[in-house]
Amino acid sequence: MFFKIKLICVDKLLKYYKLEDFIALLSNKKDSKENNFETN
Repeated sequence: MFFKIKLICVDKLLKYYKLEDFIALLSNKKDSKENNFETN
């Protein structure tokens, strides 16, 4: 039982970190586009 709960927590953490990475990628792309507009 304890291990199942632990696995669920780890699974949620992994999904959370993937989401954070995805948001970071999106914001990085947005920032680079804004920088390109500034340089142009």
